[in-house]
Amino acid sequence: MVDELRIISSDTRLKILKELKDRPTTVSFLSKTLKKHVTTVSEHLDKLENAGLVERQQKLSAVLKFIPDRSTSINSCYS
Repeated sequence: MVDELRIISSDTRLKILKELKDRPTTVSFLSKTLKKHVTTVSEHLDKLENAGLVERQQKLSAVLKFIPDRSTSINSCYS
């Protein structure tokens, strides 16, 4: 729990989680939406993924990022 709180203490990571709350999306879409470089968004997503807060799914040529079901407690923060 402490590690998850430390990970989401970043404004950018909180914005990423908010964007992923309702639907899976791509790094490219997040980059445009958050007005951050793709590399920056990828680094934040890697930290979220390592913490188990975000998962990846290969879909044709795109890699979708999404919040796994176990993160419902974090999802409720945005309701």
